Formats: sequence, structure tokens, C-alpha cells
Amino acid sequence: PVQKVVAQEKLNYLEEKERKKLERQRTRKIEELEQSILELEEEIATLEDQLCLPEIYADYEKASEITTKKQTLQEQLETCMAEWEELHV
Repeated sequence: PVQKVVAQEKLNYLEEKERKKLERQRTRKIEELEQSILELEEEIATLEDQLCLPEIYADYEKASEITTKKQTLQEQLETCMAEWEELHV
């Protein structure tokens, strides 16, 4: 019986250690996602500001290029936000 108790305690310790490791990884990933979300939002805001400039608005090619880049960043932002929400469940 003593060996069984010791074995169970060791198993509990290892399970707890693994749980804490996974929680640290999850926390780190959440922090990385929050940083990415912040950066993407800033980049999108910058592009939106550029699209309001008369010289950009008048240049179809440049406006199209900026719009395409903005859409790509929006998609990345949505992916990051979905992953962030999933980790907060």
C-alpha cells in the first residue's frame, strides 16, 4: 500500500507539473496574440489614414494596393482574434 501511495503522489505531481506547463504555454500564446492584434490594428489604422489622403485617393493603383494590403491584415486580425477567443474559453 505504501508503494501505491508513493506512486500515486508521483503521478499527481507529474500531472500537476504538466498542467502548469500547459497553462504557462497558453498564457504565453495569449500574450503573443494580444501583441499581434495590437500591431495589426495599428497597421490597419495607418492604412485607413493613408486611404483618406487626396494623393492616394486619386491614384487608383496606389489606393488598390493599400486596400489589398488592408484586407490581408484584416484577415490576419480575424484569425488572431478567433484564436485568442478560443484560448479564453
